Amino acid sequence: MDLSGTDLRNQIKPLWKKFVDETESFRSELFRFGLSLTGNPFDAEDLVADSLLKAFTFCAINDNTMDNPRAFITKVMVRGWIDEQRRVHPVAITDDLASEEDDLPDTKTAANRLFVLEPRSRAVVVLKEVLGYTHKEIAAILSITPENAKVIMHRAKLELAEAPHCEPRASRACVQRFVDAFLTYDVDEIRKVLIEDVVAENFPVGSGTGVEYHIENGWVRGSFFHHHPGNEVSGTPHPLELEVKDVFGESIILVFRDRAGAAERMLEEVWLLEEVDGQVAKITDYCFRPDFLQYVADHLGLKYRPLEMGDGLAVGDGFG
Repeated sequence: MDLSGTDLRNQIKPLWKKFVDETESFRSELFRFGLSLTGNPFDAEDLVADSLLKAFTFCAINDNTMDNPRAFITKVMVRGWIDEQRRVHPVAITDDLASEEDDLPDTKTAANRLFVLEPRSRAVVVLKEVLGYTHKEIAAILSITPENAKVIMHRAKLELAEAPHCEPRASRACVQRFVDAFLTYDVDEIRKVLIEDVVAENFPVGSGTGVEYHIENGWVRGSFFHHHPGNEVSGTPHPLELEVKDVFGESIILVFRDRAGAAERMLEEVWLLEEVDGQVAKITDYCFRPDFLQYVADHLGLKYRPLEMGDGLAVGDGFG
């Protein structure tokens, strides 16, 4: 089998689409759960995407069945997030906890301060308070005893405090430079803004690497297709309006399209950039993610319109 060719991809893509469709009914719940764990919609969406990919892989290589997909993907999310937090912020976690009564004050009023808790404590609080899991169910997800789940919950309430400040993934100056180059169709400037092996990602459609790839076949060309009539391949391009906004601790790019006959301005995409030494190292296009777009739009008081595959983004965008 030629792994570099298209045969394998063409066999896998219909299965992936079916998997995405089958999990769509509870994806909003996964996003809300991820938001409670991570504290911002960008990390929440990334966590959901990573967990869906891991669950899809489980279906392919594991002899066991996924009897309850919702519960299984929730477990994947919790464990994956805890593992990542331990790598980034190592914390000592002990399991020899004494049993205590589960007589706790209401923690919902402290939800905005959860992000100072060590990963497992935060997971317990979110599973209990946000998703309504029992201590027994939480214990099964985290591989601990129900008694320990109760104790972690109790101690977490005592540790809640103000969340620490996190640095943005890209400076406003870097983001604005990218937008200015984009709006003037300045490909030479875009080459200077992007690092050579820049990654552009548009889940669940795909991703690609390399500045020249994205200019010739990938995300940059695909976005220009909808923005600049001179790059039109087929169909009618919709000129883009880009707006830089500081929100959720990041400088993000809001994307609006000038659609003929549209009654009002609607948010259709959000782009998040990651910066390395003054250049853009990664572009995440939050395009086909209705829960995320709704969250951002509601926060900013905007109308939104989630894009669909039929909007033509598979034409010339490198992800088709």
